[in-house]
Amino acid sequence: MAIIIGVLTITPIIILAVLLNRQNSVPTVARQLPLDLLEANPDWVPPPEATPLILIFYSPECDHCQNEAKKLSAHPEFQEQTIYWLSGDTPVANQAFWETYATKVPKSFHFLEDADYQIANTLGVSIFPTIFIYDTAGDLLRRYEGETEPEEIINWLA
Repeated sequence: MAIIIGVLTITPIIILAVLLNRQNSVPTVARQLPLDLLEANPDWVPPPEATPLILIFYSPECDHCQNEAKKLSAHPEFQEQTIYWLSGDTPVANQAFWETYATKVPKSFHFLEDADYQIANTLGVSIFPTIFIYDTAGDLLRRYEGETEPEEIINWLA
């Protein structure tokens, strides 16, 4: 009986530790910008050489994604920043998302279809929104899971 109680007591602690570690880790495959996956997308436009790159994986139904789109599209710091928004949802759902939540979309925002969630799955995305910030060399600087304040992202762009 003592063994069962011990196992039941320690199991939640182990599960919590694994989840916290996973949340802050970067999958090995995500350490380099997934250019080959993005290039396979017909809407892909290579980023300017001298600017960091931001990838945001979103779902049109996600309240946090909707808030993120509102904040970033209205924030002056993101008017010139290249940001790729990726969704595996239907084109109709994605269009409705942008018409509703990002009415002042900067020209620097690009919307890509992540067919079958290929890129999201490769990068281990499990929460929307998930934000990846890459430096100009293509190395991952930061990964955010969940809604993120614009100032947090701006700190990595300087």
